Amino acid sequence: MRTSRLAAWAGWRADLRRLWVAYAVGEFGSAVGAGALPLLAVLVPHVSDLRVPLLAAASGVASAVAAVPLAPWIEHRRKRPVMIAADLVRFGALGSVPVAAVFGVLSYWQLRAGPVDHRPHRGG
Repeated sequence: MRTSRLAAWAGWRADLRRLWVAYAVGEFGSAVGAGALPLLAVLVPHVSDLRVPLLAAASGVASAVAAVPLAPWIEHRRKRPVMIAADLVRFGALGSVPVAAVFGVLSYWQLRAGPVDHRPHRGG
């Protein structure tokens, strides 16, 4: 009996560890989208001064535009696969930024695609 309790405790801790690692990676992506992408926009040629703060505000607007039509569909689905898919899409969008920068084809519109975020930012 004691062994089964320890096994259950160890399984619970592993699940919690995976949750925290996934949360930390997601928050890191949010921080990159909120902070580093507007700074990168300054380096992209032909980006006006007005577009840099618009890039910072794009995250909330894009999230709302995506959330309103998708909310009824998501409500009747399992949440975990939807959250994983959203994180993978965001990872792909953010991951394409350094690749495009290395090849010299980084554009403002590609930077706009990166900060679509499904989590609210906590200050800063």
